[in-house]
Amino acid sequence: LTSLSEGIPNSVLEACCAGIPTVSTDNGGSTEVILNGETGFIVPKENEEAMATRVLELLHDDDLRIRIGSAAQQMVSERFSIEALGESLLRIYRTAT
Repeated sequence: LTSLSEGIPNSVLEACCAGIPTVSTDNGGSTEVILNGETGFIVPKENEEAMATRVLELLHDDDLRIRIGSAAQQMVSERFSIEALGESLLRIYRTAT
């Protein structure tokens, strides 16, 4: 994801759900989803070389791609599933009353 500015990007969440590791710029929302080096990679905005390096690293290293993709899939199911979001919302409601 090469955006300069972004909320929480659906494309990154969808990739995570599919077990596909992502490389994104440090555009704001992506840093809330991607744990750099664990569930994907974050690179500086407008740094094409860093983006290409990380993408090529994932393309050429099957073990890294599988490990990061699996971690991303687990993370998104724990943090962004309907159940997790529902529990978060309930916690907010309970603390507001």
